Amino acid sequence: MKKTTRDTLLRDFFGAAFCLIMALAILLMYSGCSENIDQPMAHDGGYTEETALFENVTVKGLAERLVATADNAPLALVSDVYAGSVIRMSELDSVTMDTTGVSYMTRCTNTSGEFVFDSVSVNSPYVLLELSPWQENEYWEWDGTWSFGGEILYSAVVDLRETKNVGINIMTYLEAIRVRYLVKQGMDFVSARQQADREVLDAVGLFDATFDFDKAGYWEKSDNMMALRYLSSLVIGWGETESPLKFFETFAQSGSFAANDTVRDAFSWRLDFEFVYARNDREKTYLNQLMAGINGLGKCTADKEGSVWEIDIDYERWAVLRCNAGAWEKTYKYKIIDQVKYTTGSMTDLRDGKTYKTVTYNINGKPQTWMAENLNYSDASVVPAVGYDSVEIGRAQGGDYDYLEYRNSLDSTYWNTWVRYKKVEDVLGLDEKQMLVYFSDCLLGVEEAGAIDTLVCRYMIDYNDRGKIMSKKLSDYIDSVETANGYYQGLCPDGWHLPQREEWDELFDYVNESCGEMCRIDDRMEKNLIRVGFGDMAEETHPSLTKLDDGGYALEGLNFTNWILVEGLFFQDFSIRCVKN
Repeated sequence: MKKTTRDTLLRDFFGAAFCLIMALAILLMYSGCSENIDQPMAHDGGYTEETALFENVTVKGLAERLVATADNAPLALVSDVYAGSVIRMSELDSVTMDTTGVSYMTRCTNTSGEFVFDSVSVNSPYVLLELSPWQENEYWEWDGTWSFGGEILYSAVVDLRETKNVGINIMTYLEAIRVRYLVKQGMDFVSARQQADREVLDAVGLFDATFDFDKAGYWEKSDNMMALRYLSSLVIGWGETESPLKFFETFAQSGSFAANDTVRDAFSWRLDFEFVYARNDREKTYLNQLMAGINGLGKCTADKEGSVWEIDIDYERWAVLRCNAGAWEKTYKYKIIDQVKYTTGSMTDLRDGKTYKTVTYNINGKPQTWMAENLNYSDASVVPAVGYDSVEIGRAQGGDYDYLEYRNSLDSTYWNTWVRYKKVEDVLGLDEKQMLVYFSDCLLGVEEAGAIDTLVCRYMIDYNDRGKIMSKKLSDYIDSVETANGYYQGLCPDGWHLPQREEWDELFDYVNESCGEMCRIDDRMEKNLIRVGFGDMAEETHPSLTKLDDGGYALEGLNFTNWILVEGLFFQDFSIRCVKN
């Protein structure tokens, strides 16, 4: 045997090969892309029962593999197989399910995916069909002496008395290894196959299906193809760090993926990732059932109605599966909520009767209560921008996938209350005669006649200096209010005030210190605040009134970009979260 280059199945598997074998009638012959190796290997064992001669059996097959048609495209099954792929048919002992030593080989000579076993004979009704991890090519040719070894990942056990129309795929491989294991434990073949079929279907979330992955035409059922596609993706993901054989060995011995914590947890995480890219609601519903199957929960039945299982997905959350009306439904529970303590409530703005959600944190022994929604106050002179510009939001589609998933999930209950105040003087609650202009505009003498008084340069704010208020008169006014009351109310309702920078910092420190290692791993503060009652936030800039070392003041903007806090900005579009006095 010569071999200069060996392509192992593990690499082929990550290319995700599928093999489908379809048997035709004995009298049909097909030679389009195959050649048969007529001589079987030497027979090295006898039979204890069910010995019968099956002569001149002809089997056709079609091979498919899992590929992505373009970058980031969903995985799809296409008819495309490597030329020279070798398939083996092995006779099985009818009691032990061990191979007897009688085997036939065939190969596919082009990429059409079709192959054929032509006129083979066996003495047992049971055969094992396997797709080789190797392909014949210009560098290597099988000479009849090479063994498949222990790296077979696609196979099927077939009872020739029942069917010759056989499919080979990951599901039939799971069935085959489980059946052979159960037989070795003393179970008869029929009982072993019935049990294995049910276990395979339950493990992949097809709780109401019958096992027909081993029969030609199984691909006509969309549920079958969906299950194959997602199970293949799970195994591919597992194979990036571990041998797929370990994953299959778990199922062979237990009939479940849940028996191995590493396999179960890795598959659950991968499934949660797949959920983001599911093509439609039907696939999302199936993925919930698949997650239940992976975790050994079984079908959602009447006796399980209302039952809840928490599945550890990653460092920040659990997937929560709830049995409801015959199907498993998934929500999330975030671990941070068990570590950061808070209480929720509400308040009413007596100026217009509007009610807002609130959240209170116990920081350093003192309660700190924030609005959990944006202030939405208006009167004859103060008119905020409510709602959003879809074109503007459409331009801001950058970011990591979970941030985009979050933002795209926000419905009208959030966007219809997405409030921004465009005038800084509105945020500060100033008299309309005290309209602010940028420092640069003031120096250029840019004024609108009648809009501001001749003392315009006393009321200015420097865009280039972190929102520093350049007017000493205005700074003195803010300082006098803060000195007298301990806060600056601005546009907030009575009893509430604009947040000081120290209050923002106290909130950030409290959340970080409370959630510990989780927040050290993931410092995306906006995400953490949303999870602990602060309310939804997206594309918002929040005011922070900061007293400077020179005694002056700055109105900074705190913005969250892709969950991350960005400080020191100044904008004229502020969303206000007031703090209780």
